[in-house]
Amino acid sequence: MTTARPPEAATTAKINDSVPELSLEEAANSQIVSYMNDFKRDQKSNKMMSYRIDEGDGRKIDAHVDFGNTVSEPVAGQYFSFGKNSVAFSNHIIPNCLLDAPTLLIFSTHGVLPASRYLAYEDTKAPLATNRPVARALHRTKSALGFNRGYRNYYHWMLQCLPAIYSYFQECVPAEELVILVPHLNRVQQRSIDLLSCVKKDNFIDPKFQYVFGELRYSDFLSGVSSYCPSPLIKTMARQMMSTIDTQPRRGQGEVIYVSRVDTKNRIMVNEKDLIAKLTESGIDIVTLDGLDLDQQIDIFRNAKLVIGPHGAGLTNIIFSPEGSILYELFPRHYINSCYGEVAFSCGIHYWVDIFETLAGSDAGHHQREWTVDIGYVVARIDEIRQYHDI
Repeated sequence: MTTARPPEAATTAKINDSVPELSLEEAANSQIVSYMNDFKRDQKSNKMMSYRIDEGDGRKIDAHVDFGNTVSEPVAGQYFSFGKNSVAFSNHIIPNCLLDAPTLLIFSTHGVLPASRYLAYEDTKAPLATNRPVARALHRTKSALGFNRGYRNYYHWMLQCLPAIYSYFQECVPAEELVILVPHLNRVQQRSIDLLSCVKKDNFIDPKFQYVFGELRYSDFLSGVSSYCPSPLIKTMARQMMSTIDTQPRRGQGEVIYVSRVDTKNRIMVNEKDLIAKLTESGIDIVTLDGLDLDQQIDIFRNAKLVIGPHGAGLTNIIFSPEGSILYELFPRHYINSCYGEVAFSCGIHYWVDIFETLAGSDAGHHQREWTVDIGYVVARIDEIRQYHDI
């Protein structure tokens, strides 16, 4: 049986075979090796140190999970085992290491750091260039990596990269001493960092270079572990961001919303416009997030009691919804990914889910395949949800 979980859902439990086993000498030029040897002589220890920053789901979270008739017991057990994969999250200080910026692979004197292989695919199969110049050796700063290979995607930025950045400041390191390493940021990403109100220094990582560090901080959040393991730190981070915005929750407006994907080219729901027309008749607000700034998105979700939508990055914003609110997620059968269910569980949000059929006769990749929903069934389920939760 072929698993429906997409490639980007893989955690670091299994090393990606597309990334070659390379030593530092094979990945870097002689100048870098010379730097590393100098650092090694200067450092008292080459042992990586780790600091626990999140105990994972250490408390019982009161969230209702409901599978509709479209979700069989085997499928529910395979993809939606919320809370059973709880792990503790740590930050690590890696001594004497090299960051290959084009691939974001991290090399120590022992070879590739396995966690840095997350999201490494075909574009890393080619041998690493051996003539990339060293931009500079950052061995006198407390540097922390603030992004992974998925940072351009809203989900990966908000629920992996940003929690990693936030987590570094849970170590009791003075903010003025910590340099967060980031790529070029778009306006939403820059605003999200501003809302954390803790980053005092950042440093742009040029994707053309390799960087050498006397020590580099690396968070478990960047390795994708949090995708399927609840982390209360994400909820704490979201509350910190909302406290920075000078708006107050509205009453009676936008309490039930549908997050549309009509503006996307991936996983197209062919009858979504018909579904939207039916939901509009029921007084449900239709939300298209494309073009909205981060403050606007937060404002929409912090007021929502019921969020409805097909699986997609826009559902990331449920981290800003009130505890006790509801997420009703719709899936195509060929692409089942429980990451937002785990996010809901982490934030004390009730989770309802249904799975609908992928259209036959399509040999396209899992992002390109089209699907359809039973509109009458969806409307009935929404009525059931509203009655159950008294909305």
